[in-house]
Amino acid sequence: MGSIIYAECECGYKKDRMLIGGGMANFNRRCNFPYYCDTIIVHNAFIEPAYCTCGNLLVRYDNEDLSTKNPETKICFNWSANNQKLILTHNKYLCPECKKYGLGWSASGCWD
Repeated sequence: MGSIIYAECECGYKKDRMLIGGGMANFNRRCNFPYYCDTIIVHNAFIEPAYCTCGNLLVRYDNEDLSTKNPETKICFNWSANNQKLILTHNKYLCPECKKYGLGWSASGCWD
């Protein structure tokens, strides 16, 4: 079962209702996950490399360069399938709008 998350930054940037992970029917072929570009893009993590419609290479938000480091931070989203482990924590992440580490994730439900 996947999660419904949203992102919000201290600068006011918001990305609502992202369906991430996979459902019962497709979890072995599809795992939606947020990626960094000029905005947050949700893309299938099983298809790499990933490119934005602008042509830039997308960077998965579990890349350690995109978040602050605090090993005690709680996990917001955790997914394991096809030898991949994807995690979003409640650390602060790089915002595509202000380019500062003020972006946070919140889970608001599940989807299947």
